[in-house]
Amino acid sequence: MINITSRPLLFKCYRHSSSPWTSFLTSHLSATFSNQSTRKQSPNIIQIKREQVIEEYVPVPTQAERIVAKFPNSVQPYLKLMRLHSPTGGLLLLWPGYFGLAFATDAMRYPNPTHLALFGVGTILMRGVGCTINDIVDRKIDKNVERTKNRPLASGEITVPKAMAFLALQSSLALSILLKFDTTSIILGLSSVGLVCIYPFAKRFTYWPQLVLGLTFNWGALLGWSVVTQGSTQ
Repeated sequence: MINITSRPLLFKCYRHSSSPWTSFLTSHLSATFSNQSTRKQSPNIIQIKREQVIEEYVPVPTQAERIVAKFPNSVQPYLKLMRLHSPTGGLLLLWPGYFGLAFATDAMRYPNPTHLALFGVGTILMRGVGCTINDIVDRKIDKNVERTKNRPLASGEITVPKAMAFLALQSSLALSILLKFDTTSIILGLSSVGLVCIYPFAKRFTYWPQLVLGLTFNWGALLGWSVVTQGSTQ
């Protein structure tokens, strides 16, 4: 790297040279030092431009957000309550279940397609259940937080009674899927409901809410293994 103090020496060494490289280097250094002097005189130029960019920034809708936007306006708040417009959390819940199915399946064989489909639908429903419970509990706090103030319950798009009814519907559908498995898997699946309900309150009484959330997300790995092995530990 060329230091500012080396500039006179640089010019002295190459002042008798007329090569294109010398001309380019000289003009480049002149422009660089000219810009540095301008910045010293106007230190707020970069900051002003940055603020203008932030104010004019318009987020581009994701593919999931565009799909949700195609539904009727009366349906969109419920899809947003399930976080269908933001599928990242659903994938975090789905992959451990698929890993459990894959690890328990015999070598050189694919997991049962029926199990994969049931876990896929069950993931959508159970994530919706968890997000609905979370938003009901946190609705008053969410109103005062920039990131969450536009959630359906916090913004008033959905009332608490309607959210409770929607929660019952999602839970019933999720239970109907769980009942297709063996008894051990059913008990294991039902036990995850406790973690789902504890998480919103863990944010209030502990510094480790993500530990609870991590257990909740990865519970599907145990369930996937149990579904394939029919509850056997062998």
